[in-house]
Amino acid sequence: MPSGSETETVSPRSVDYEKLFNSAPAAYLILAPDSPHFTIVAVTDAYLAATMTKREEILGRGLFEVFPDNPQDPKADGVRNLRASLLRVLENRRPDQMAIQKYDIPRPDGSGFEECYWTPVNTPVLNSSGNVVEIVHHVADVSEKFRENQILMQLAMDHASIGTWLFDPDTGLVTSSEEVRSMFGAASDHSSNGYLFSRVHPEDRHRVEAEFQAATQTGETYETEFRVIEDGEARWLRSKGRLLDTRMGPARLIGFVEDITERKNAEKALALSQEELEKQWAELETIYRTAPIGLALFDPVEFRYLRLNDRQAEIVGLPPEQILGKTLTEIAPIEGLHEMFVGVAKGEPLRNALLEGELPMRPGEHRYWTVNYEPVLGADGKVQAITAASLEITAQKRAEKALVQSEKLAAVGRLAASIAHEINNPLESITNLLFLAKNTTDIQSAKKYLEMADAELTRVSQIATQTLRFHRQNTRAIPARIYEILDNVLALYQGRISNAGIHVERQYRESSALTCFADEIRQVLANLISNALDATPLGGKIIVRKRERRNWRTGQPGIRVTVADSGHGMSRETRARIFDAFFTTKGNTGNGLGLWVSHNIVEKHGGTFSVRSSQQGKYHGTTFSVFIPYDNPTVHSSAA
Repeated sequence: MPSGSETETVSPRSVDYEKLFNSAPAAYLILAPDSPHFTIVAVTDAYLAATMTKREEILGRGLFEVFPDNPQDPKADGVRNLRASLLRVLENRRPDQMAIQKYDIPRPDGSGFEECYWTPVNTPVLNSSGNVVEIVHHVADVSEKFRENQILMQLAMDHASIGTWLFDPDTGLVTSSEEVRSMFGAASDHSSNGYLFSRVHPEDRHRVEAEFQAATQTGETYETEFRVIEDGEARWLRSKGRLLDTRMGPARLIGFVEDITERKNAEKALALSQEELEKQWAELETIYRTAPIGLALFDPVEFRYLRLNDRQAEIVGLPPEQILGKTLTEIAPIEGLHEMFVGVAKGEPLRNALLEGELPMRPGEHRYWTVNYEPVLGADGKVQAITAASLEITAQKRAEKALVQSEKLAAVGRLAASIAHEINNPLESITNLLFLAKNTTDIQSAKKYLEMADAELTRVSQIATQTLRFHRQNTRAIPARIYEILDNVLALYQGRISNAGIHVERQYRESSALTCFADEIRQVLANLISNALDATPLGGKIIVRKRERRNWRTGQPGIRVTVADSGHGMSRETRARIFDAFFTTKGNTGNGLGLWVSHNIVEKHGGTFSVRSSQQGKYHGTTFSVFIPYDNPTVHSSAA
């Protein structure tokens, strides 16, 4: 044992570097820089295993002699690409990393070549003078992984119509997939970028070339869309690429191309559709804004104005900006309007309703509108808003009142003639009786003449009383007995009835009072009886019937009055227009307003008006039927 002050000397072992290299776990070749041969001077066991070769069979031979291109693959370019990489190493004296290469290896039994894919890296070994004395050629076999990725990529590309390309700036060649060649109409998978650019639409070509060149120089991602000409038609393509890692080799741009023609066509169609939609929206907006009826949109909770058109602002009498945000009752404090909106907010539309009242901007002016209120439902079925459409009919209502008044005046004229006739007869009798009484000397005869004159005066008084009843205007609904109104009307026309020899059959009796505007109902019944007298021939028959009935549609109880004549009846065409204003079959003696006014009066009372007529055989004639319900909220509210 040496002493503590002594140090043991260890002899260095002799290292077998050749054996160590041969046993390296990676695939390496050591190549001589004797271009164009690149003689193999050393090889690892891993390389021999990967290439299915033996050391003694390849050492001392040229690289491309041992590993030529596969003669059965016309697209083989392994030798060319590898030679170019080795030449770059000699020229640049720095490593050169190649992209994945397809480089098929000869089988040992001579049966052909094995398809293989590699990732080569060629590294120079420099002497002290900086000259290349050897080249280390390293490869990794990625065949299996490459095939898997290739299958997956091909499936994806087939599905998406995508092709791939690889651009080598040193050669100016683009290596492309079959899909890219099909898109550009290229015959070979190796095409110059100039040829591919020539296929680009002239309007896009300069831009695409500039973007491609910029990506090559700056390393930024290249992405563009352009058109290519195919059979005289333009197709849209999208290309995207980026530089490969160039730390050990020349710059290469790799990317893909996809056909986006369908997408572009869809975008164009969508743009046209959007343009058309915007046009239609503008048209609708113009129609909404300038519509001759008032339109508005309200929130369904507080009933505030969210939107309105010009006509609605005119109806209110304020500029739109002073209306928006205000509540319904602030702008239109009309009785019953808020309750209408409450019902609509619950999802119940209100259509063709009559609204009347005054607005603050035009006080003292009673106005009328036909209104439609609709709930706007969301996807959840809840009311999101309320739309309102208002058509002002104030002028129409005034015109209707004028027409009604005109018809009343016409009725007065007709009645005046009848009344004059009725009064003239008893007055003539009175004159004669008074003359007889004056010139007789017999007291008993004079008394008899005076009693007869008194009876005629009573008749005149009755006619005057009935006339006053007929024209007394009621401003409120009152309880009235229909049979009394019928008797009153028939009494007024008694002279015409007697002179024409018409038999009037009265089929009515006392019944419950009906709350109504009695003068209006009297006008309706007088019109029906007058029309019946006009239609009935001499010696004919009129039936006037009154019954308590129910409306067969609604079940409402009420009174039905029927007036049937034995005239010649009406044609189908006449019946279709019988309730139209100004339609008449009486020539210059009629104004065509009687039945139109009567129809409106009956509707006002919540009733119905119907007509049946026949021109056939012995059962000819016309029957008018009027039903007035006992319970009508509008009439009863007027009576309150």
